[in-house]
Amino acid sequence: MKALSAQVDRFFFDRFDGRICAAFRISTGGLMLLWTLANGPNWCRDYCDDGMLFPTQSWSWVIPAWFAMVALSISYLIGWKSKWCAVALYLLHEQVLVRNQMASNAEQGMFRMQLFYAFFMPIGEHFSLDGRNRHRANHWHQDPEWWQLRTIQFHCCLIYIIGSLNKWTTDVAWQNGDAIYYAMMHEEWAKWPWPKFFYQGWATKTATWGSFVAEASFGLLCWVRDVRPFVTTLLILFHITVALTLDHVGFFSMAMACNLLCFYEWSDFEKLRNRLSLLGERSASPA
Repeated sequence: MKALSAQVDRFFFDRFDGRICAAFRISTGGLMLLWTLANGPNWCRDYCDDGMLFPTQSWSWVIPAWFAMVALSISYLIGWKSKWCAVALYLLHEQVLVRNQMASNAEQGMFRMQLFYAFFMPIGEHFSLDGRNRHRANHWHQDPEWWQLRTIQFHCCLIYIIGSLNKWTTDVAWQNGDAIYYAMMHEEWAKWPWPKFFYQGWATKTATWGSFVAEASFGLLCWVRDVRPFVTTLLILFHITVALTLDHVGFFSMAMACNLLCFYEWSDFEKLRNRLSLLGERSASPA
């Protein structure tokens, strides 16, 4: 019993390198900034009183809200007043989403989740103006505890596990391997330049079942330390592929990729850097 208690204590309360939280902040902040800028031309269409909405209560702050979201996203990205920016961006995205849910493709749900958990992370300790100011003031810094990252990790695992169960039990196209075919053949969704490739049964079934297995198994494999970096990288590449080949879900898929950064440890990047350096030295040395 003591051994189990010690393992639970290490799992939640051991300390880790907080630079991975900074990577999460930078990626999500950059993505939210791109989303806000990309929606600028259609902002009034989606959220103003004279746009696509039915007659509703006037919201005179629609245009100022866009400028505020741009400014706050930049501030969050560079790490200036990071926690306050997270709170303000959460409230603004909540208001915008409630204003017109039909204008969202689930990416704002991801943004809200990221901003909520970011408030409990040390997002401003590294690679930020906040961190630089604290360093100049000689403020003492302590590495964060794992529970600050476990919360979003658990949430992501539930997304993949529940989403996979829902796909398999409610859509026969995932069972017979045709789900990717239907997506790639749909003119409104597909951006894949060679749709005829998926006329071949083996290609469609490999893509459908392969993506299903990758997502369904991640919620379990991510807790195996030796394979975690590999399955995380594989799933990030999968989400990037989805963003490039399917329309309308690009920001949502990239938001999921940003979430997966929380499953790395900073030592994973240092090991990769060392291996690349060693490979470069070997290739540069004479035979």
